[in-house]
Amino acid sequence: EVSNATHYKYNSRQHLHVIVQVLSFYIYTNYIKKENDFMLFDTKIEHRTEPKRPIPEMWKEYVDLLVGTKRVGVKRLLGWLQSDMGNGTLNFLEAPASTRFHGSYAGGLLEHSLNVYKRLYALLAFELHNEPDEVKKSPAAESMVDSITVVALLHDLCKVGFYKEDWSNKKNYSENGSKQDKGGRFDWVEVHQYRVLDTHKFGHGAASIEIAERFMGINGLTEEEKYAI
Repeated sequence: EVSNATHYKYNSRQHLHVIVQVLSFYIYTNYIKKENDFMLFDTKIEHRTEPKRPIPEMWKEYVDLLVGTKRVGVKRLLGWLQSDMGNGTLNFLEAPASTRFHGSYAGGLLEHSLNVYKRLYALLAFELHNEPDEVKKSPAAESMVDSITVVALLHDLCKVGFYKEDWSNKKNYSENGSKQDKGGRFDWVEVHQYRVLDTHKFGHGAASIEIAERFMGINGLTEEEKYAI
């Protein structure tokens, strides 16, 4: 059990334990919980067509967080994330987080990555029995904050150059439709969608690590962080 962050002594086993605890709690808990008057997380699903914040604003936050870890190679990685992928696929700022289920709009992948960071940060504060605003002030928690930052922000690198914009025809049923089938009257309408162009030779986690290591080197992530991704 991890005690108050001021008494937390770092070692590799405890480091991995806390990351696994935080990720497990994030994945498997499906209710809203309040602890110390802050919302741990909210499972409400919203169906939106654009991010809640402008992409440039989110990108600045993403850059500041990642650069703040002082990891080798992150500036080169950030340059690549916003570059032209060259094969018609979308870069990190343009890409959705998925084709249909979460963040299925431009900027969705960026928004999703920041959301995961914020959830993990809140859960880390809970695990260390601290208020969220106090975690970064604790030298004992510094390495953990860096870890959840890189794990959250880099966990979906595999989705860069992964999606393409596409259009398809869909039946739109209405009383005034010009055509008819067994389902009723309808018209054909052109619908925007995303199509996957998956060229990865590995699973998503391994592919994200491989991309990170291109820029950060094989020692750019700790073993614990690789397992978490």
